[in-house]
Amino acid sequence: MSILGTTEFSPGNLAVLVDHDPAVTPTACGAGSVIIYNGKWYRKIDDGSTTNVRDFYALEQKVDGTAAGATNTPLSITAPVDVTKAAANAGAATEASKQDHKHDVTTAAPAATGVATLPSDGAATTLARSDHAHQSNTAPVDVTKAAAAIGNSGEPARANHKHDVSTAAPAATGVATLPSEGSATTLARSDHAHQANTAPTNTTKSAAVTGTSGEPARADHKHDISTAAPLATGVATLPSEGTLTTLARSDHVHQANTTPINITKAVAVIGTSGEPARADHKHDASTAAAVDLTDATSAEGGSSNLARADHTHSHGSRAGGALHAAAVAGVSAGFMSSADKTKLDGLSSGTKAVLMWGNSLVSATTATRYLNPAFADATAGTTAISFRMPFACTLRNFYIRQNSGAGNGNNIVYTLLKNGVATALVVTIASTANDANDLVNTVVVAAGDRLDIEITKALSIGTSPGDILATMEAY
Repeated sequence: MSILGTTEFSPGNLAVLVDHDPAVTPTACGAGSVIIYNGKWYRKIDDGSTTNVRDFYALEQKVDGTAAGATNTPLSITAPVDVTKAAANAGAATEASKQDHKHDVTTAAPAATGVATLPSDGAATTLARSDHAHQSNTAPVDVTKAAAAIGNSGEPARANHKHDVSTAAPAATGVATLPSEGSATTLARSDHAHQANTAPTNTTKSAAVTGTSGEPARADHKHDISTAAPLATGVATLPSEGTLTTLARSDHVHQANTTPINITKAVAVIGTSGEPARADHKHDASTAAAVDLTDATSAEGGSSNLARADHTHSHGSRAGGALHAAAVAGVSAGFMSSADKTKLDGLSSGTKAVLMWGNSLVSATTATRYLNPAFADATAGTTAISFRMPFACTLRNFYIRQNSGAGNGNNIVYTLLKNGVATALVVTIASTANDANDLVNTVVVAAGDRLDIEITKALSIGTSPGDILATMEAY
């Protein structure tokens, strides 16, 4: 905060222009100096940097009588008159009012009649307080079906007022052919009940009618139904509604006492019985023994009897091998040819073949190797030497013989391959063992299939066993 400029108008007294309110921020100048700030003039009361100043505008108010201590017109010490609805006037007092003077307001209780047909300003000079209340002590009239009326009470209705309702029991006849408002001035309560004491008529197949009763039906009313037993004949050639006015119960039953006729190959007929068939009814079937097989042309036959599911035909006397073609190996069944019979007769009972593979060594490494067909006095090679099976058969009883066990005892696995694919015939044997076999599994091969014995080891066996032979039976 700073002084913007000074002018000395008498020795020691300055006119000082400042940028701050001298009544709030201290100003350094002598007593009697004039301080000017924002268009207002202040007089410094003492020396030094202080806020002890006097406002020239306040001094002016005292002079014209509008502040305490004024020398012109004295401020009033008389309470101002009450505010009323009387006509306004300038007044006759010679005293001035203080800025914070307060008028009282003349009030009175409102008249008992605060509601009228026409609006009216009223004549009272007293005013109403903001929390005034109008008298409302008269109960409102009952609500009826009489004509509406404004009423003549001068009292207002309370916000939570309640009218009673004139009620009466409804007339006994609450249902009529035509709608009617009625003429009673009384109203019905929400839980009113109409008389309903007459049992409803039975339901039948007679024509519907409106009825003449004035009573309503209860929500849980129940009609009885006129019922009768159905006729014995419940099935006919043409549909018919019937003529009876009685109805059928949901658990009614139709008579069905006649056994159904047997099933035959006779022409189908509708039948003449009026009885329905039961859901679990059963027809018997007329059956007869089947005829013998013959070499005659196939025919439907003329019998009206049917054949049982387990019937059998006698073979009869047949013409011979021309009835079926000769069997084809691996393709189709049929009669045995004369040439095949000759071959079959030439075989001795229990004919079998033995297949054999062998090598002198199988190597100690984990590389996959293959046994030679027959026997080779060499280490089994890493390339398969296959041979083709000349006939169809089944292979079984796979044996491995290591004539000289050796090595560290780790396992060697011998597997039969068919057309390069591993089969179920597998033998696992320790390198130090002599014999092992698979007498459980079998493999079916066709003529022309390629066969190999594969040798695998998960771990090195150290030293190869010697003179290994693999044999199996073909039958």
